[in-house]
Amino acid sequence: MNHQTRSTGNLERRIHDAEQNLFAIAGADVDEFFLDLAPTGLRIRVLSHGRGPAVVLLCVCVCGHLGWCGLISPPC
Repeated sequence: MNHQTRSTGNLERRIHDAEQNLFAIAGADVDEFFLDLAPTGLRIRVLSHGRGPAVVLLCVCVCGHLGWCGLISPPC
């Protein structure tokens, strides 16, 4: 494992931990899973919360979804 791989892994771990802390503070029980899109070779991370009809929110930056936390949990 090279230095860049370790740095990337560490950053991903820190982002994941920060997400989990924010979701816990907001009282949002969020599940995480990945979808492999075989024809494209892409892997998509999916965060899921609640029941009912699906609402798909897409973000293109690393922490864009954190702004949606207020939409998926009751106000504090």
